[in-house]
Amino acid sequence: MEGGRNLTCLSIRSQHIEALPPLPPKLQQLDVTGCCNLHALPALPTTLRELLCAGCAALTPLPSSLSATAASVLSSIDCTRLEGLPQLPPSLVDLRVDRCARFLQLPALPNALTRLDAWGCTALRELPALLESLSRLHCPGCESLKQLPALAHTAITELTCSHCSLLQDLPDMPDSLKQLRAYGLTRVTRLPRLPTQSMHLLCIAETSVSQLTGLPSRVDALRCNGTRIQRLPALESCRSLELADCVHLQQLPEQLPADLCELNCRECSSLQQLPEQLPTGLTSLDCSGCSALKRLPALLPATLERLEVRLEVSNCIALEQLPELPATMKVLRCGRQPWDIGRFAKTVAFFNEPPSPQQLLQALLSVPAKALSGLMQGGSSSSGSSSAQQGAIITLLPASGVPYGVAVTGSAANVVLVTGATGGVGKRVVQQLLAQGRVVRALVRDVDKAKQLLGSLPVAAGGCLQLVAADISQRQTLSPDMFDGVRAVVSCTAVKVQPKEGDTVDRAKYYQGIKFYDPEIVGDTPEAVEFRGLQNVVELAQQQLGLEAGQVILSADEASAARWGALDDVVMGGVSESSMVFSRDGGEDGGAALVFRGRVSTDNSGGFVSVRCKNYEPLLPLAGYEGLALRVKGNGLRYKCIIRTDTNWDGIGYCRSFDTTPGEWQDIFLPFSEFIPVFRARTLRDGTKLDPSGIASIQIMLSKFEYDGELNPAFKTGLVELPITSIRGYLKQPVTPRGYLKQPVTPRFVHVSSAGVTRPNRPGINVDQEPPAVKLNDALGGLLTYKLAGEDALRSSGLPYAIVRPTALTEEPAGAPLEIDQGDVIKGKISREDVADLCVSLLQQPAATGVTFEIKSTVPFSQPWAPETPAAARDWAAELAAAGLKRGVTGRTVDGVYTGKQPEAEALKQKAAAV
Repeated sequence: MEGGRNLTCLSIRSQHIEALPPLPPKLQQLDVTGCCNLHALPALPTTLRELLCAGCAALTPLPSSLSATAASVLSSIDCTRLEGLPQLPPSLVDLRVDRCARFLQLPALPNALTRLDAWGCTALRELPALLESLSRLHCPGCESLKQLPALAHTAITELTCSHCSLLQDLPDMPDSLKQLRAYGLTRVTRLPRLPTQSMHLLCIAETSVSQLTGLPSRVDALRCNGTRIQRLPALESCRSLELADCVHLQQLPEQLPADLCELNCRECSSLQQLPEQLPTGLTSLDCSGCSALKRLPALLPATLERLEVRLEVSNCIALEQLPELPATMKVLRCGRQPWDIGRFAKTVAFFNEPPSPQQLLQALLSVPAKALSGLMQGGSSSSGSSSAQQGAIITLLPASGVPYGVAVTGSAANVVLVTGATGGVGKRVVQQLLAQGRVVRALVRDVDKAKQLLGSLPVAAGGCLQLVAADISQRQTLSPDMFDGVRAVVSCTAVKVQPKEGDTVDRAKYYQGIKFYDPEIVGDTPEAVEFRGLQNVVELAQQQLGLEAGQVILSADEASAARWGALDDVVMGGVSESSMVFSRDGGEDGGAALVFRGRVSTDNSGGFVSVRCKNYEPLLPLAGYEGLALRVKGNGLRYKCIIRTDTNWDGIGYCRSFDTTPGEWQDIFLPFSEFIPVFRARTLRDGTKLDPSGIASIQIMLSKFEYDGELNPAFKTGLVELPITSIRGYLKQPVTPRGYLKQPVTPRFVHVSSAGVTRPNRPGINVDQEPPAVKLNDALGGLLTYKLAGEDALRSSGLPYAIVRPTALTEEPAGAPLEIDQGDVIKGKISREDVADLCVSLLQQPAATGVTFEIKSTVPFSQPWAPETPAAARDWAAELAAAGLKRGVTGRTVDGVYTGKQPEAEALKQKAAAV
């Protein structure tokens, strides 16, 4: 990686690689997530701060050099062949080893560690001693774990140890504990010491606990489903109480918590009565299946008249009578719910609209049309080189070894598309990319010429050169397939200019760049190439590269709401119901929102509500994005986001669960790499990874179950609502809720323009003192004018871009001292070698994102640059930082105002203030 020594972030996700070369010495983040054939990592640099190798199923072992790094995050989720970890670095804060099924033990934990995730480490026999800094421990499904280490001295706030089937006891808990999820521990018979004051969640469902002694006085949600308790102690505060399937429970306290909103004691077959005084704020009461229950309280709370209340008493065979019911009660169920076949049919129809007569006719006509087309194509041939290959991707230099691509995620492909690849700068860009082991796709008009110019270029391990024939000025020659797998574009296309007196075959007069020859445009016009052509490339690139601000998928308007329909447990006989509704004032600060609203019931073996959008036609291309970002107002429940990549109504989905915070607006970031293949809540161990290049639909669900029969640790029945103001694809996580490094967006579209593009018609400019292109702009068909129009098209596209404006281009060697500036005032020359090197480097330079700048050599125009030794590698990050580049600076003249080196908006604001 000689050309990438200054890399700080390297992301090579979902590649079919087996090994990596030595890593750059300044690397801070290494992400090889999903590289399932990678069997080893090289020595890690001491600067490394984050190592992400989730899904590397062949990886074993991790290098011992890990201990000497500055890593704060280590994720080896689903590294199924790893048998352990080396010594951990003292800086480690976040350790995730979920589903590392061969782990028998973990090394000593560093003092800085705050989070340890070991979900599903089925062979793990013990955990090391835990330190005071630890705040979150998640180890559910560790079937071989017989005991947990001491916790009382830690600062732990969250503990999940569900389905650790060999655990017999839980250690005493610290007062800092807020959430305990310990369901499915069938050997645990007693509660440990718990915090005395308050907890958010205490879940001990499906344990053998028979006495609830030592409970905190305040618990937001207490879940004791399926335990052996006979009585419930008095609680000072509890908003949600679940006692379902507690078959030994005989009575409840005479005084329930005053703030209790939900009481679920269904299938408590020994429960004979409820307290006479129910809390006045109770909104949901479920005592269905309580076969010994003889009566309900004589008087339900008067406050229930102001609430929508759900009272369920179905299958209470001993119940003799009902009390007087509130006048506003909306639902009363006293028997098994009938299946609402009408609502089921409505659900099916919403997501499976029958074809219209016109669609049927088109489908019938398309069959003979396709057959005829095939016959016609089979009987014809073409001898033209480029025309015969138009649109086909031809591999000229095949790949071998380890591919290195731009640090983006979402697809196994990681292609850099280069336009103008046979030009002076373009062919050098291709050469440098191949030397770095990149996969390059050269978009050219003449394939034979490209083969001659590029066919002998050296290729580093993993590098690959593909050719695709197209003319960017002709929109019909471009197709989305040409951009398949493209994650970056370097645009070097320019109109052909030559001396009026003619040029040599190799265009030596034009390329030399020093001596002036009276120029003329040859072939396509500047408008066709510099503006329309660039505009065509930008429009196709938007679908593959992703927008810097993210792609809006759901917005808070009525049109978005109409795309979403309910998909509830009615499809399996349940009675839950939900909808997605538009609310003009349900969003932040009284703004609009879409509200996922419903009533969840576990009757008839149901227990989920969800909303899903209609299938996207065509499929939604999100391969250029890191994941989905949701803006929601939480309610403390745990939801699922489900993505489908096929249009089947009941097919494989990709799921990612997420928690919400009660009463708070929050951004939920769901990386595509963390979605798991699922079919009807069962994980598919051999399922393929999510490919976000074609998304058919998105679904939001609240379900009683998590996956594979495990209960959702933050679920409730009754009324629920989740306001959502947006769902979008995001490029990089701007705020990192899980402790990952902030990853700024790097340019994904680098465009080579020209210095001088804003100078024609600039107020006060003397064209006689400017480079010839400025004076001859009109004579050359508005060359600079249309270059500027092309820049504007790119700047307004939303793509993360960088625009380079070189001065006069020469064939001199690289390495001359340079000047980088903004405002479009500098003059001079610069080597094409330096410009190509800059363009390749910009793909890794976040400081250049959204920036337009000029560059020149400080060597006088008339003085040749002829260094005695080859130039050393240039530190472009330092050069750009020293230039102090600003977003929004273009040097354009707007409304008669030359904006200079100020951002346009700032300059215009100053003009308005002066007036």
